[in-house]
Amino acid sequence: MSSILIEKQLFTDIKVIDFQHQLNDGTSILFGVNAYKVKEVIVFSELSSLSSDYLPFVGVLDYRGTPVPVIDLSSVVPNSYPGTVYTRIIIIESMGRLTGLLTQSQLRMIEFQNDDFKAPTFSSREDASHYVSGFFKLPNDIRYVHLIDIESIISPHLNENLIDQNQIVSRGKKVLVVEDSMLFQKKIVKLMRDLGFDVTIANDGAEGIEKLNEAKFDLVFTDIEMPKMNGIEMARKIKKSGIYGDVPLIFHSSLTTPSMIALIEEEKLGDYLTKFEAPLILAKLLEIFPKV
Repeated sequence: MSSILIEKQLFTDIKVIDFQHQLNDGTSILFGVNAYKVKEVIVFSELSSLSSDYLPFVGVLDYRGTPVPVIDLSSVVPNSYPGTVYTRIIIIESMGRLTGLLTQSQLRMIEFQNDDFKAPTFSSREDASHYVSGFFKLPNDIRYVHLIDIESIISPHLNENLIDQNQIVSRGKKVLVVEDSMLFQKKIVKLMRDLGFDVTIANDGAEGIEKLNEAKFDLVFTDIEMPKMNGIEMARKIKKSGIYGDVPLIFHSSLTTPSMIALIEEEKLGDYLTKFEAPLILAKLLEIFPKV
C-alpha cells in the first residue's frame, strides 16, 4: 500500500491539509482537515461496501490489518457531484478511533494562525446537518478553506458508554466548560449537570479567560482546538497569571498526538482525556473530587 506520510510537529498554530470537493454545477469547495489528526494519506484502494443505512460511511478499509470505516463527503455535502473518482484516502485519528475520508484531488499543507480561524454563525452551528467547524481565508485569495468537523460527523454513529446517573460527584461545585462545538457543549453540559455540577459555558479560550475573571470555578474542562484562543494558550495564561488559584484543568480533545499529550504533561497544564468517553470523565472527576 503506497502512502504519503504526514510529518507531525509540536502543536503551535493550526496546520491544515486541504483539498477540493467537486459540486454539481462544475464549481468546487475547499475543505480542510487538521493535520495533527491525520495519521497518513494513502492511495485509494478497494473498500468493503456498506449499506446506505451506515451513511456517511460508504465502506470499510483494511488499513494495516485494522478495519477502518470510510466517509464519502458526497453523502454529507449538498449538491455534490455524483461521478467523483477518488484517488486518496485520508486516515484520521480522532476520539481514539481511526476514520477514513475519501478525496479526489492533490493535497497540500497550509498553516494558519489561530486568530485566522472563524467559527460558524450561531444559526449554522444549530443546524443538525452541519459538518464544518469553521473557516480560514486563504492568503491573497478570495476563497475559504472549510475545516471539517469530523467529530460531529462520526459522533452520532458511536455507541456512547452511559454512566450511572445516580453517581453525583460533587453537588454545587462550579465547572467552566470551554468548548466551541455546539454538539459537544450539549453532551458535556448534560453530563456535568447529571453529576451535580453548576455549569458555565465559554465558546473559546478568550471567552474562558473572561469567565474566569468574572467568577471563581472549581474546575475548567476545556477543548484544545478553538478559535481566537486555543485550550493550550488559555491554560498557559491561567497558570502564568497565578490569580485563579490552583483550579484544576481537564483537556478534553479529539487530538491524540503524542507530542500534544507530552506537552501538556511537561508543562503541567492539566489532565488529558480523549473526547468523548463518559466513564473516563467520571473516573477523572472522582479523582479530583473524591466522594466523602
